[in-house]
Amino acid sequence: NSTEIGAVSAAERVRSATEATRVINDVGDVIPLTVSCGVATLSQSDTLAELVARADRALYLAKANGRNRI
Repeated sequence: NSTEIGAVSAAERVRSATEATRVINDVGDVIPLTVSCGVATLSQSDTLAELVARADRALYLAKANGRNRI
């Protein structure tokens, strides 16, 4: 239950925290960890399927534009 700006801000906090997390494998190598997120807002006429489809398109756009982004 947020505005588009608030949702993008929350997603950016998740992205940033994920990127800052250090993941180390069994031999001590640091494994980079990133995340891309798609954000969509619900309008009164939307169905759940429409909302999810818009968020899915936003996610794939983020990945296509270089990953690790909102």
